[in-house]
Amino acid sequence: ALVAYDYAAPQMHIESGVSGLLAPFSQEEKYIEQACVMAKIETAELHQIRDKAASHAKTITWDAEVDKLNNLIQRLVSKEEA
Repeated sequence: ALVAYDYAAPQMHIESGVSGLLAPFSQEEKYIEQACVMAKIETAELHQIRDKAASHAKTITWDAEVDKLNNLIQRLVSKEEA
């Protein structure tokens, strides 16, 4: 199971408490707290979290991620041209 900062890819792909745990970006103490919470989770619940994360990961394709990147680049270029 995963503990990450609520930023970038983890922010997009992890639902805190469902498929991992998120801590506010750049708040080291909160990250450590979440890691301690994760360490205390019972085995059955931990398996559920891992299963949810794996299910979500299977929905992510390279094509979809490349499309998102291309759309972002196009929006940035359009803003620069405006």
